[in-house]
Amino acid sequence: MVVACRGFQAQWETKITEAYAIKFWMRIMWESGLRAPAMETDSLVVANALQGKKERLSDARTFVLDALSLALLFSFISFHHVKRKANFVAHDLA
Repeated sequence: MVVACRGFQAQWETKITEAYAIKFWMRIMWESGLRAPAMETDSLVVANALQGKKERLSDARTFVLDALSLALLFSFISFHHVKRKANFVAHDLA
């Protein structure tokens, strides 16, 4: 298990922040030597985009595309949507 935290100041929509956090997470996973991670997010829009489903991403698009480029480095990677109630630990840490 790898845990990371990074603070920053931005006034982004939630999906933009989530897409940025996933990109950050993927970089940490790669640098930690993990090559087959699984990501859970409570953002259905971002999860769908990372799974290759069509979504209207607007400003989050850049971070999602960056994350998809990073995904090519891994031997296996999966993205899953979870309900916000199931993701309470991540929200409490944030």
